[in-house]
Amino acid sequence: MGVEKPAPVSAFVVVSGLPASGKSTLARGLAGRLGLPLIEKDAILESLYNSLGIGGHAWRSEAV
Repeated sequence: MGVEKPAPVSAFVVVSGLPASGKSTLARGLAGRLGLPLIEKDAILESLYNSLGIGGHAWRSEAV
């Protein structure tokens, strides 16, 4: 009977806060130090806007 290795633990960190409070700066630093990928909401919205025409400021204002 062999010893089983435990499954790797997946981790993620969510950074939240007020506009212009340094969230992106903090998130980039954390991602680098922790070796985690950085997923930025602004980059996702920009890609949606560029490819589908949705996700821009006007679209977000209407969606709420």
